Amino acid sequence: LFEQEQMNDLLAHFVRERIPDRIVHAKGSGAHGTFTCTTDYAKQFTTMDVFSQIGKKTPISARFSTVGGESGSSDQARDPRFVNINYVASMPIILWILNNTPIFFIRDPVKFPIFLHTQKRNPQTNLKDPNLFWDYLGANHEAVGQFLRLFSDLGTPKGFTQMDAWSGHSYRWINQDGSFVYVKIYAKSNQGIHNFTSAEAENLTTQNPDWATEDLFKRIETGNFPSWTMYAQVLTPEEAESFKYNVLDLTKDWPFDLVEPKEIGKFELNQNPLNYFAEVEQAAYSPSNTVEGWRASADPVLQQRLISYPDASRYRLGPNFEQIPVNCPMNPICKSGPMSVLGNQGNRVNY
Repeated sequence: LFEQEQMNDLLAHFVRERIPDRIVHAKGSGAHGTFTCTTDYAKQFTTMDVFSQIGKKTPISARFSTVGGESGSSDQARDPRFVNINYVASMPIILWILNNTPIFFIRDPVKFPIFLHTQKRNPQTNLKDPNLFWDYLGANHEAVGQFLRLFSDLGTPKGFTQMDAWSGHSYRWINQDGSFVYVKIYAKSNQGIHNFTSAEAENLTTQNPDWATEDLFKRIETGNFPSWTMYAQVLTPEEAESFKYNVLDLTKDWPFDLVEPKEIGKFELNQNPLNYFAEVEQAAYSPSNTVEGWRASADPVLQQRLISYPDASRYRLGPNFEQIPVNCPMNPICKSGPMSVLGNQGNRVNY
């Protein structure tokens, strides 16, 4: 029996074929497409290659997800939706993290795991714990604005394609002379904004918990490609200094009537993954992926994400997760380590 090598290899691989779920955003779906620069507005503030000329197209991979939902949970859960977009440029991959609300629950990064634990299961009953969830709101009043949005119909969007998205964090655009401006990104759905009522979301959860995943796939499969028009809100350091509140506070929005959004481009999703595991489940996202002209701000929650996102990918996918094709940068800087499979940069000098 134990000399049947093929069976042994098959069984050994079978018990190892699952990888850890994402600690948050476990339930999601994804697709590929393009970002097209449609104006020269961004070019006056940044040297980013994606904005170098009107009409320039950059390949992207996007993943939509809920936040607290476990793998296999409902797409219709009352929860924020995130959109992670990797820009596969001629330089390193860059990431934009977008949320279907312009703010979030926290501004102090130490509260990040504490808040997320409120959406996990009780250690004794292994059931979701509403007391823990509401206790957090009572003790952390900076979260009230996001809770009000969450418990409106915005908390149950009609799929992933019929919602707007915001960067939430402020970033920095860097110009050729080293000067910078603060920038927030806003994505306006060209499908319009449509939401489920609570009753509709609950009913659909029992009928088809994967409704949003199916909707995204079928739209692309039938050529009804979803798209979003991208806008930027810009503040100079001087304007930020005199703004009505701290522009680095993730619990605060930049109202459109105070900081007008300007069109910068459009992203369209037009290709379904051929293999979900390879192209979506193994996709890694990190706001620490930056390029010339794009940098993080001093937003403390963003600064924490610069560390925790790639570290989560190392745990989930391994130290060489950037060699997985969907994550592979054009100009890698790391060498060696377990499962280095792409030639280890050949004879390139290892400084």
